[in-house]
Amino acid sequence: MDTSSSTPLAQQSDPELVKATRTGDTGAYAVLYERHLGSARRLARILAADEATADDLVSESFAKILQTLQEGGGPDVAFRPYLLRSMRNTFYDRVRRDKKVTFTDDARVFDADAATADDPEVKKLDKRYASNAFAKLPERWQMVLWHTEVEEDSPADIAPLLGMTPNGVAALAYRARERLRQLFLQEHIADSADENCRWTVDRLGAHVRGRLAARDSKKVDDHLSACVPCKILVMELAEVNSGMRGVLAPIVLGVAAGSYLATSTGIAAGAGFLAVLAEPFLQAANWIRRFFQQLGTKGSIATGTATATVIAAVAVALTLDDDPEPPESAAPPAVNESPAPEEPAEEPSEEDEAPDPPAPEPDPEPEPEPEPDPDDPEPDPDEPADPPEEPDPVTVRHGLGDRGLSAGGVNTLPIVLHGEEFAANREEARTFQQATPEEEPGEEPGGEPDEGPDEGPTTVTVTVPDGVGLASETTPEGWSCGAEALVVICSDAEADGSSDRVSIDLSLSPDLSGFQSFDVAVEGPGVSGKETLRLPVAPAGTSAIYSTTAATGTEAAGNTWMSCRPANCRHRPLWAPGENWWLHPHRGKGAPLAPAAAVSGATLSVPEGAEIQWAGLSWGGVDGAASQVDLWTDDGWTTVHPESTADRQAFAEVTGLVRSGEVWVAAGFGELPMGHCHDCSMRWAGWGLTVVYAMPGADDEVAVYQTATDRDFSLAVPAGEGDATYVNWGGSEDHADLSWSVGGRDLASPSRSRARGSNEGPGWYTFGVDVGREEFSLGAPGRLSFAQGSPPNLLGVVAVTGPGPD
Repeated sequence: MDTSSSTPLAQQSDPELVKATRTGDTGAYAVLYERHLGSARRLARILAADEATADDLVSESFAKILQTLQEGGGPDVAFRPYLLRSMRNTFYDRVRRDKKVTFTDDARVFDADAATADDPEVKKLDKRYASNAFAKLPERWQMVLWHTEVEEDSPADIAPLLGMTPNGVAALAYRARERLRQLFLQEHIADSADENCRWTVDRLGAHVRGRLAARDSKKVDDHLSACVPCKILVMELAEVNSGMRGVLAPIVLGVAAGSYLATSTGIAAGAGFLAVLAEPFLQAANWIRRFFQQLGTKGSIATGTATATVIAAVAVALTLDDDPEPPESAAPPAVNESPAPEEPAEEPSEEDEAPDPPAPEPDPEPEPEPEPDPDDPEPDPDEPADPPEEPDPVTVRHGLGDRGLSAGGVNTLPIVLHGEEFAANREEARTFQQATPEEEPGEEPGGEPDEGPDEGPTTVTVTVPDGVGLASETTPEGWSCGAEALVVICSDAEADGSSDRVSIDLSLSPDLSGFQSFDVAVEGPGVSGKETLRLPVAPAGTSAIYSTTAATGTEAAGNTWMSCRPANCRHRPLWAPGENWWLHPHRGKGAPLAPAAAVSGATLSVPEGAEIQWAGLSWGGVDGAASQVDLWTDDGWTTVHPESTADRQAFAEVTGLVRSGEVWVAAGFGELPMGHCHDCSMRWAGWGLTVVYAMPGADDEVAVYQTATDRDFSLAVPAGEGDATYVNWGGSEDHADLSWSVGGRDLASPSRSRARGSNEGPGWYTFGVDVGREEFSLGAPGRLSFAQGSPPNLLGVVAVTGPGPD
């Protein structure tokens, strides 16, 4: 959900309001205050001795959180648990300030061997396990657990707080409970010194839930039959499974948990009665667990029979209300990866705590619901049911950035998927995999796979253009792919379900080129999406270094770094081209004072009102490209290093460093090809700038190809109006060695030592440096072709604009 929308504050979710508060919107915090004031007052009246103190506690807590949020701290999602925990800590800070020392002559109070189920240290240990497990959950999971298990809010009530659907809330709560159980067990096993139990304990969560593979389940059962400590851990997992509300509330509220829960829901009869029945068993089980953690597994067989009855009784009693499966139509919502709030200060010990707060007055008995009116009309059986919930839309993008594919080989097409609930499903899968270790080396495969949190596979179907085929049936992310004709289908059924991308290896025909369409469809548990990806395919041996589907055109400019003596050699002599004379560094008229020997300039002509989306600087020399050049910008000279070097050409993106108007580029003395060359091959060095620009509402497609080749170049272009620019090295007016055409129409030679925009004028001889631009209009799709002569030139960069598909 876009927090910048015009949605009224009262209708925004807690995360949106928290974000707005951080930006200084006190109105958003006022909505948070009104929304959570009731819960805050309920806890304050339980903790405080009088109404005035309770009001002070509420005010102080809200004020502290406001300051924390404005400083960039505090919660991102779970505002209410953070608020209640802050109130608890504020209250305990007051208690510590007012604590008194209690003297006693009863030495038994300090007897270290008198540990029982009521021992405060034992209770603190158990609470630490649960607290650590809860703190490791993502903040959004903490929030949904708090509201569903402690506040007992319905998914429909929670949905507006998270900006989700009720179905999504139910699915997320289900997954959060499962993860908390597994983390709770892992906290217990962390205190065990017996490595023989670790493999089993890591899988007890899935075992109790019935989600463990058959082979692994049998292995766990065999271990449990001879290990009492692990049996007790099974019982503890059952306790977390059914008594989540009693586990979470003390983590946040401390000693006030019982009173808070009672006043919030009024439970006293049913749940309280079961708690009374279960308490003796829980106390006995906790004592047994501690005893056998100290004893170890060596004594487990001798005492197994004596403890089995207690374990079974508690486990059965506490798993009667096992979690239902999440609704099938509910896809998991997005998981906020913000870290959980810092653990507040530890509660006061038993000696430091304040007297028990007064018990709240019982709520008045609810009035009986009125009898149904017999005159009320019966519901219409033909009335249509609510339409099924729409699947979460998935956005499909490619992971190539602004680059493209290359013909004549295997290319990897990364398809990136993004959707709110889809992302949550992926994150849950990653979490599940972390909680379920991989099989140990040497184990034989077998048994039913543990499906984990996913409710089914996700498939990605790609309809590819003619000339494209599937090169590999697997992907690095573990997806399985197959192809039939021009359709590639990939599924994550055999993968761990944690990846939000699928990297498909495709083979491209060497004859394929130009912009191509890849139609992608995504289907999965509660998610769906379609997108047509438009990608440029560079001719074989070249690469597409930039592309966009929202541009207006391309432009280019350039110049030479070399000149010759005598001056009249700049005009082609009758007996030889100028580039065969003695060459020296060229310094253009009006050039800024430069740290390099050669400085030349050109004028870049971009239409008024257009924005330069991308700019690339190419430079080269007959003996190799300079290791670095200097570009004149608004801030003075800026050194530019090559991002890539191919043959005798270097390239670097300079977007943001150039603008329409005069451009100056300089090169060092030692990197220029100078000397007398009357009877040798020609000498050249210079630069060319290629830019892509866009006017408002632009929708043309542009691709820039780095060629750096002395071979022919041919590219498919669409029908309609377009333009093309080029940078070419080694051309001469004496013998035009390179020709080009568009749609079968020959164009002026791009090999005449002429650079577009050079400051010296259109007739300036640039000694082997050619930069040009041509506009064209085609009535039907055609080809843009460069044909080499003898000796061949070095075609450096080609950029082409054309209309997109209808």
